[in-house]
Amino acid sequence: MIQRARQYGFLCAAGFGVLLLVSTLTSPATADCDDDAPDRAAHFQRPRFQADVSACVEADSLYAILRVVLPYHQLSFRRSQRGLTARFDLIVHVYKQKRQVAGDVWSERIVISDRDGIHGSDARYVKDVFFDLEPGFHIFEVRVSEPTSGHEGVLCLGTDLPVRVPGRIALSTLLVGPCGLEGSVSQLRRDARVRSEFTDPRDTLCAYIELYHAGVDIDSVLVGWRLRTPRNETLHSGRRRYAAGDGITRLTWPVPVKELWLEAYELQVAVHAGDQKAQAVTRVSLLAETEAALAEFFRDLLDVLGYIASQEELERLRKATPSERKQVWDEFWKSFDPTPETDDNEFKTNFIRRVRHANAEFGVLRPGWRTDRGRIYITYGAPDQISRDAYGVGSRAVEIWYYDQLGLRFEFVDRGGYGDFELTGSGR
Repeated sequence: MIQRARQYGFLCAAGFGVLLLVSTLTSPATADCDDDAPDRAAHFQRPRFQADVSACVEADSLYAILRVVLPYHQLSFRRSQRGLTARFDLIVHVYKQKRQVAGDVWSERIVISDRDGIHGSDARYVKDVFFDLEPGFHIFEVRVSEPTSGHEGVLCLGTDLPVRVPGRIALSTLLVGPCGLEGSVSQLRRDARVRSEFTDPRDTLCAYIELYHAGVDIDSVLVGWRLRTPRNETLHSGRRRYAAGDGITRLTWPVPVKELWLEAYELQVAVHAGDQKAQAVTRVSLLAETEAALAEFFRDLLDVLGYIASQEELERLRKATPSERKQVWDEFWKSFDPTPETDDNEFKTNFIRRVRHANAEFGVLRPGWRTDRGRIYITYGAPDQISRDAYGVGSRAVEIWYYDQLGLRFEFVDRGGYGDFELTGSGR
């Protein structure tokens, strides 16, 4: 199974939308991020890693949390007396209006006994960093730098911390998790079941949020919410009135997910209290399929699986009856699982993330997974390096993707000039 996963370059590969974060104590003039492009990511450079930054609003505090997830296989390990050792610096800069307002550097060392420790669901570095910040829009520049190899990955992220005005209502961060959870937003944020990605979807999740209205004379609040697709289509929506509490009102409601597909959705909420209105938004995505979604999207899925499945496997999936479909589907993915002894199937998770990234980044006149760049990305993951030339062959834009570890090179040309790059050459 591990050999099969390696065949497609999927073994514990980094996720899509790989977000890199940085923070050193250098001058703001050296920053790679700016207010006009906070989400520009150099995620094709090694070491690739995931990162997320969220603005956190609670009853008596305002702060941001930065999470960095770095798979071990992205690091350069060297032999040492204790086995294999990798060293890197995590550098984070936080800017507000082009002025650095926070930042730090963490010099980290990872030690494993042998190369088997490089792969697996637990073979990763995870760090959460809390920043106490003033209200306003902030840019996070994050860097993972390896002094010995000279490799460095960078990503820029933006987040907006809202202004709290006396006499005005305000909303906490919007959270999503299993229904029936108790506690404040501050407590729920530390609950591992509350997240943005779900690998074990049920028919219904619940949204949790707090309304802060100290000094505002209200008896009740009206909550309106909607769940939107990446194409801005409303899948589900609802309205409900709640009795107001004493300065803080905890709001929760069910969100149906049984029909959701393997995409990233946006949950939006608007709360009306008297003549005031407050809004919040969060992302919800599935990394596994419900039976209802599998039934609806099954035929489309078989086309995507053509990138990794054999003809025999595809034929077995096609011939499965509706009652057999889920079992055959699960057996197919089990054959790819690099760590069958765990509940997680890293290969499947990364495949879904790659398809999602391809749809988001490469779709022009057709879904991103159907494009040449999408196909290569889904099969091999993010390149180690990309060379871009806006005035390449016949004044057409050219991209060359390099997979250094695999010894592969792919050349794409935008023949039509509208961003649909076609594969024109490949090789070692």
